[in-house]
Amino acid sequence: MPSTARFAASAALAVTAALATTACQGQGSGARLGPAPATEAQAARMQGVPVCSAAAGRLTVGAVRRTAHHLLLTFTNTGSARCAVHGRPRLRFDEGEPVNRDLPGSRPRAEVALAPGQSAYAAVRAAAGARPAHFLTVSVQWANAAPSRLALPEGTSVDGSAAVSSWQATPGDALMS
Repeated sequence: MPSTARFAASAALAVTAALATTACQGQGSGARLGPAPATEAQAARMQGVPVCSAAAGRLTVGAVRRTAHHLLLTFTNTGSARCAVHGRPRLRFDEGEPVNRDLPGSRPRAEVALAPGQSAYAAVRAAAGARPAHFLTVSVQWANAAPSRLALPEGTSVDGSAAVSSWQATPGDALMS
C-alpha cells in the first residue's frame, strides 16, 4: 500500500512539473508571427464549432474615422460552413517588432462563431506615431497558414504603443473593448 501512495504522489508531482514547465513558455519580444499552438484550435473545436481556416476567410484592414489613430481589422467567413475565430490577431507594422499589447479595456471572448458571409472584428491602435507605416502583417492563431500582408490606409503612422483587441462579433464591440 505505501508503494501505491508513493507512486501516486510521484505521478502527481510529474504532472505538476510538466504543467508548470509548459505554462511558462512564452514568445517574448522576439516573437515570430505565425500560427499559435494547436491547443488554441483544439479549444475552439471543443466548443462545437470548427475553427475557421485561412482558405475560408478574407482579411481586410481599414481606417476608423470616428476614432483617431485606430484601424479596424475584419475577418470574413467566405466559406460555405459555420466556423469560429478566437483570441487576438498577431500583428507587425512594416518590418517592426510584433504588436504584443492588448488594447486597454479589451474584452476577451472565448470565440466568435461566424455563419458564411459573417465577419469578426479586431480594433488596432496604431497610435500617433513617429514613423509612417505602409503595410500590416497579420497572423491569425486559429488558421494554420502563412501570415497575410495588408496595405495600410494612407497616412497611417505607428509608435511603440500599438495594441490590438481580441476578435469581437461587431465593429462597435471591437472599438469599445
